[in-house]
Amino acid sequence: METTDSRKTDNTITVQSDHATAKPNNTKTVPTSKPEIDVFESASELLLVADMPGISKSDIQLKVDSEQLTLEGRWSGETTKDTLFSEFEPVNYRRVLRLPDGLDLDKVTAKMTDGVLKVHLPFADAYQPRQIEVEGVN
Repeated sequence: METTDSRKTDNTITVQSDHATAKPNNTKTVPTSKPEIDVFESASELLLVADMPGISKSDIQLKVDSEQLTLEGRWSGETTKDTLFSEFEPVNYRRVLRLPDGLDLDKVTAKMTDGVLKVHLPFADAYQPRQIEVEGVN
């Protein structure tokens, strides 16, 4: 069964499958989609939250450079023999985001929990708010 989703792209990966329900030659094409994200800003960081259901920590690649953040999640194709029916359609994820100036890219951290990736992008010290002491004669 094929569905139409405006977020899916032409980038596909072919995954080998031993199941009888696979397409001819026992291969299944897995589409690549942009994960949905939310970005939050605090005084100390940007927090990016990406929904990537079906992707485990070991299947994620996160790359950051001076101008962009690239996140990729590759579906491993693992299923259990106990599965009789599933409406879950596997998908790979890829998204490239342009980063603003003022981030400390050496301190970026990420955590994956239950299909939700959280990426902490701290601001550089020079961009942190600070109190300025006012000098004078009084």
